[in-house]
Amino acid sequence: VLVSMFTVFRCMIGDCSTKGGLSLVAWLGVGYGARFYLLYVLGMTCVIFALFNVFTALIVEATMVGLRYNDIRRKQQNMYEAKYVKEKLRGIVARISVLRPGSTGGMKKDEFNHVMM
Repeated sequence: VLVSMFTVFRCMIGDCSTKGGLSLVAWLGVGYGARFYLLYVLGMTCVIFALFNVFTALIVEATMVGLRYNDIRRKQQNMYEAKYVKEKLRGIVARISVLRPGSTGGMKKDEFNHVMM
């Protein structure tokens, strides 16, 4: 039983031959006729396409999950960067207004806050 299971496994991965190197498909085709060939072709086609379909679906799904994660992370980084720049600009304006409290011209604090909001 174990040897026959191993032979079936070898046939599924492409090496469908006897120990002597003879083709098992040809031998079984001679014994069972065209019905065997038809079932063999249908079976191998289903196995090959089903496996490739599953593998492709797994790869596509993993790629989509990775892209979704990267997109969320990029959005969070952009939001953090905008917030960081906004806070730094407010700090710079506050320092400038302390250094030059009576300066005229330019934007007033209320105008700046309105623009920054």
